[in-house]
Amino acid sequence: MMRIVMPRFVYHSTILVPLASAIVALGLLGCDQDKGENKPESDIASLSRKQLEKVKATFNTGVSGPRVIVFFSSGCAACDTGSAALQKALAILDGPITLFAVWEPIFDKDPPPTRKLLGNITDRRILQLWDPDHVLSDEMRASEVAHPGSLPQARTRTNNVDSGIMYDTVAIFPAGARWETTLPAPEYLEVGLEAILPKVREHLANLINQPPS
Repeated sequence: MMRIVMPRFVYHSTILVPLASAIVALGLLGCDQDKGENKPESDIASLSRKQLEKVKATFNTGVSGPRVIVFFSSGCAACDTGSAALQKALAILDGPITLFAVWEPIFDKDPPPTRKLLGNITDRRILQLWDPDHVLSDEMRASEVAHPGSLPQARTRTNNVDSGIMYDTVAIFPAGARWETTLPAPEYLEVGLEAILPKVREHLANLINQPPS
């Protein structure tokens, strides 16, 4: 069995789009739900590469504010408490944010997120996605290659290598940054969501000109 080395917890920041625009992505992604044993226990958009343009459009719709991608693992205990903590942090942070909560497996047999995990996040600015093929993790790597000098990603991935899976990680993109051929380079990238949440909230508050309470 492949040895998995979890990324070290470090400190840095994140992004969101209102659910109104995210509904478009949900409607288009929902038709690609996994079948059989991989079917999620509740309604969650299942991402494949052919659906990526919908996510890209939602990302760019939120260009007037920060956008955030948070990577969770459906089989990670820390992602259970981390997703609940994220919801609490957002509950006291108003403003135009577009956030993608990306759930993905770390091991081949990891199931999609349960209703309990999905229920941890209720903020309407968040679009939750099930990404069984690590499409967005791969897109983050493509962005790093396309933007030399951008924040290094290996430390946020399994085995601390470029080819690893990104999870329990927050990537924040500033207002004005657009997803063209590749994702823009994130201005903030850190691993260990629950531990870094105070920094994430402070960073987002600064981006939307709202001092953290």
